[in-house]
Amino acid sequence: RAADLRNTSSRWHQVLNDGIADLNADVDYDLRDRMRSIVREGEKIVDGVDPGKVWDQFALQVEDQAAAAAAANFLWASERARWLAGQVAELFAEDGARSLPDLPDSTGPDLPDLIGEMEDPAGEKFGAGQRAFVGLRGGYMGTLMAGMYSTFMGLTLLNPFSAAAGLLMGGKMMRDESKRLLERRRMEAKNTVRRYVDDVSFQVGKQSRDMLRHVQRELRDHFMARSDELVRSAQESLIAAERASQTGEAGRQQRIADLRAELERIGALEKQGQALVPAGD
Repeated sequence: RAADLRNTSSRWHQVLNDGIADLNADVDYDLRDRMRSIVREGEKIVDGVDPGKVWDQFALQVEDQAAAAAAANFLWASERARWLAGQVAELFAEDGARSLPDLPDSTGPDLPDLIGEMEDPAGEKFGAGQRAFVGLRGGYMGTLMAGMYSTFMGLTLLNPFSAAAGLLMGGKMMRDESKRLLERRRMEAKNTVRRYVDDVSFQVGKQSRDMLRHVQRELRDHFMARSDELVRSAQESLIAAERASQTGEAGRQQRIADLRAELERIGALEKQGQALVPAGD
């Protein structure tokens, strides 16, 4: 059994390799699921606000959520790795579970270096100057159009009706332009969140895979050394048993020889005794 544990095709090798493969897939899925939740929540928030006005608070919230998700992913991966180590240890001696290697810390790498800060989308603002320009342009077009129609009614180009139409047209163009720019800022904010989360997922995923490869090597080397120890222990026990057996056999042969010598001595004494007895008796 000890020699079988040292074989690369033994059961514990299969359990370790299959466990690491499953763990890689599960950790990657867990990270993607956490990050997708951040994107969905961020898009929901963006749809209800003007990103240009709340971007600093919003970016900080997304960064905190990404850091929390990465830390939870590393913690879960570390716990699963320790569970896998226990499963492999059960295939060894009864005390194998108490001889586990030192696995990586569950806190993972330096998260601030991986998470970073989310960039400002720098969307186009709709300031007072732009509002005035759009309003004047719309007002001019509205006044001109209404004035041209008014001339067919015998009115001058500039009249109360054309002025009112210009005001309405200018206000509508201002509202439309403001809405267009707001939707554009929201779209740019959503794209920024997606790029940020994708980058975090890439960095954290790379660290998770590296950590699991390190765990696999640590467990492989540890349990290979453990199997070598079991083989050496079994060989030493076998040698000791053979020596004990040889020692016992030699002792038995010596005892038999002593008993035969004793029997021969007793036989000689018997003959001497019989020789001393008179023949008439």
